[in-house]
Amino acid sequence: MFRSFIRLALPALVFFCFVSAQFPQDCKTPEIVFNRDTGNIFTEEQEMHLGDAIAEQVQRDFRILSDREISAYLEKIGDRLIRHLPPTSLKFRFAVVDIPDVNAFAMPGGRIFVTRKLIAFVRSEDELAGILAHELGHGIVRHGAQDLSKVFKEVLKVDSFGDRADVFAKYNELLDKQNTKRVRTSRSHEGDQQLEADRIGVFAMTAAGYNPDAFTSAFDRLFETEGKTGSWFSDLFGSTTPEQKRLREITDAVKLMPRDCIERGSVGTADDFADWQTAVIAISTVSGEENVSHLVRKKSLAPRLRDQIRHLKFSPDGKHVLAQDESSVFVLQTSPFKYLFSIDAPEALDATFSPDSTKIVLSTENLRVERWDIASGEPEMIREVYNRQECIQSALSDDGRTLVCFYRNVNRGQLFIDVKLIDVESNSVIFEHEKFFRPDPFDYIFFQLLNAADIAGNGEMFQTAFSPNGRYFVAGRVFKNAYRGFSLTAGIRGSAVVRAGKTGILGFDLVAKEEIKIGSDLRDIISSPFAFHSNDLIIGQDSEDGEKSGIYEFPSGKQVERFELLADSLTKPYLGNYVLVRPIKVAPVGVYDLSAKKFVIANNNSALDVYGNMFVSENKDGELGLFRLDRDETIGTIELPESRFGGIRALDVSPDLNFLAVSNRERGAVWSLFSGDRMFYVPPFSSAYFDKTGKIYADFTGSKESARQLGVMDIPSKQLQPGRAIPQRTATQHGEYLVTLDAEKSGSTTRVDVPTDIRSGTRIYSERVDLDRIFQVRDVKSNDVIWERTFEKTMPRAYFSALNDTISFVWSVNSDGAKEIFKEDKALKDKADSLGDKDGDYFIQIVESATGKVLGNVFIESGEGSFRVLEAEASGDYLAIADSENRIHIYSLSTGELASRYFGRNFALNKENGTVAVGNNSGGLAVYEIATGRTLERMSFTSPIAYAQYGKYGKKLLVLTADQDVFILDCTKFGTE
Repeated sequence: MFRSFIRLALPALVFFCFVSAQFPQDCKTPEIVFNRDTGNIFTEEQEMHLGDAIAEQVQRDFRILSDREISAYLEKIGDRLIRHLPPTSLKFRFAVVDIPDVNAFAMPGGRIFVTRKLIAFVRSEDELAGILAHELGHGIVRHGAQDLSKVFKEVLKVDSFGDRADVFAKYNELLDKQNTKRVRTSRSHEGDQQLEADRIGVFAMTAAGYNPDAFTSAFDRLFETEGKTGSWFSDLFGSTTPEQKRLREITDAVKLMPRDCIERGSVGTADDFADWQTAVIAISTVSGEENVSHLVRKKSLAPRLRDQIRHLKFSPDGKHVLAQDESSVFVLQTSPFKYLFSIDAPEALDATFSPDSTKIVLSTENLRVERWDIASGEPEMIREVYNRQECIQSALSDDGRTLVCFYRNVNRGQLFIDVKLIDVESNSVIFEHEKFFRPDPFDYIFFQLLNAADIAGNGEMFQTAFSPNGRYFVAGRVFKNAYRGFSLTAGIRGSAVVRAGKTGILGFDLVAKEEIKIGSDLRDIISSPFAFHSNDLIIGQDSEDGEKSGIYEFPSGKQVERFELLADSLTKPYLGNYVLVRPIKVAPVGVYDLSAKKFVIANNNSALDVYGNMFVSENKDGELGLFRLDRDETIGTIELPESRFGGIRALDVSPDLNFLAVSNRERGAVWSLFSGDRMFYVPPFSSAYFDKTGKIYADFTGSKESARQLGVMDIPSKQLQPGRAIPQRTATQHGEYLVTLDAEKSGSTTRVDVPTDIRSGTRIYSERVDLDRIFQVRDVKSNDVIWERTFEKTMPRAYFSALNDTISFVWSVNSDGAKEIFKEDKALKDKADSLGDKDGDYFIQIVESATGKVLGNVFIESGEGSFRVLEAEASGDYLAIADSENRIHIYSLSTGELASRYFGRNFALNKENGTVAVGNNSGGLAVYEIATGRTLERMSFTSPIAYAQYGKYGKKLLVLTADQDVFILDCTKFGTE
């Protein structure tokens, strides 16, 4: 926020001058002082080329709100401000982006980005104008280009640029070598730039007719300075923060602005701004405009592949049910059982009902809060809540009025977790508890591992709950018993559990706005899975002594009932003397009768809820069913509307692009791409392969009821035929091959599990240095061994391309495995030796999947780790790698030389005509000619691109979007118009 954006972590320039905050009296923009003589080596035109290069690099991580009305309002404010800046040939461009920060940033070349969360944060057009004016201050002084000029000079010894292609080429070279030299600047450099942007920005906004005090107000709230600006005395003794000093400078400057320099004419009204702000906040998904070239046909998959329902909830009055998958919340009526409406919510945490049963309430990890009215099916409140520190965990009250945020606080080198309760409507702090909990290193590392492993429901550091009436909030630091199931926790079940003690426990009365004291026995219950049984009772388990589990008075902690429970989570239904226990020994969820002290239902899907004598669950075929709890009776079933793709586990396309197979974690399907109709609806699979006879060989992952096996889907007969069993942990399928990996050590053989990472059907092996490996390739149909290879000392990462029948093995040049190969090939050793300092460099060997024959070797120099190789794919004479700087590099296998490179992450190679298609997360796709780097086509789709692949002969390109639409494009016409 309030700073220029440069992707490289760049220190800035050294200055030895003092700047007065005073404005000139002749209505001219304040004099540029700090950056007057900085050696900028870019012309304004070249700077705009530089901005384009950076934008292409980073916009893969952005979702731009491309709605014309939204952009027009922002541009109107920008144009009014620009009239009061010095003349320039820079073309300023404004855009709203959807990233989870309250931020605005200026890129070189006049690009100004404002986040949606910042638009939600500001309270008026004047505040927004002040922020835009600040960023324009950075832009008009050309801070970004000046800083990068210094970097180009010191890292690359570059002091001039040519045309657009030259700017792009040199920027790529800088990314290649950014780690080779540290560029030093003074500590005050960024602060000096900020003050200069403030001075220019305050002048411009005031001259444009905006209230300059609004900028001060927004600054104050953002940096939580509480109006404190410090003084010369606090400056002298170092007690004024940089933010407070900066706020004082701005305030002083505002007072000196000549009033006769202010533009006449009204700015936007408060109502205009409020309407626009509401429109920006209300957009739940960002859809672009469809602009597709040379379309052969477009088909929508019918029916779409559903994600499993992950969350079900009855309303407190039992009249409604919500069902939630990875992208939507569906709202249903119970009597009669029917669908009402759905909410687009791709990033939402578990939704719930308001205590009065009239609203649906949901939030996201990025603190977006929505409250929907059930009667109208429309949102009645949408807020983008701001907390200066990133929340590691959050919770929302059932009425949607209170948000709880747990966040990190590093104090004198020690890590603490603070907690804050925030009023959603006003974004004001209700309560804050600093140093709420101090995690030990084991706690925090384990929390990070659980999050990284994406273990559902186990990545939380605190147990939290609101009472049914919404009055009380309770939180407890927890080391869940569920952690014992994580593979790295073997043997630590008893010793790892830490008692709650005095920190990490919170009880809060939201009506009285005060903490409440929680009884000592109840503190240990709250540090394990628990739930409110009623407004004054809590049901929970004791983490060390299961017999102490039961029901406790709240908040005194007096135990009123005792019984043993063991669970990852407990949920109390709104009606009925039951508790939902997740998991139980035989199923992901069980319904426990608190009166009879026994389980009455076990369900194979964790998503389930109970209300009196009813329960709701998803059937295996994707239907939702409402059932009687007390007898075997179905009240009603319903098929929910379709939604977007959630997570894709496996995907493959027939070489002729006529059929598509996709699987998520719960189910898989095959469609005809001529009709769009679904041909197979099957259990989930982890990989698939289309052979020439119309059969699909798929690795069905198995479950508790069925073993893992190779299944065959016969397209002509539309029959699913079971195949042979596949060892559960010893093999993975890659197209028409089955790959096993054995590890040899001390004369014994140990099977090594093969982790996978899916992108366009590839799989990646992880590196280890302690074992020799036997890499064995088998025929997936016959299971016959085709070839094998032993990797000594270091197992490379392996990237498979089923379409191109290649495997790309990636080593570090310094690894023992690579050195073993160099011993056998003098040319490779000479090349490796010529690299000099090899830290971070890569050696990639491409082999033919069918034979193991080496097709080529490529060395990648990374500039002392300036970038990392994330992916590799070989096709014909081309090797494409994706790197950590959002780039695609194309190398020639025959020469080992770099042919071209482009900004983007997802790609598809076409060896037949020498082109590459590169996509980004916003639904953009560009097609380039590799030999020349020329752009042949630029296209856009209404939703993100999930997958892209060329056909067998390179004449057609398939694009699959998140909306489950398939586009077939004619590649022979690319670049002809």
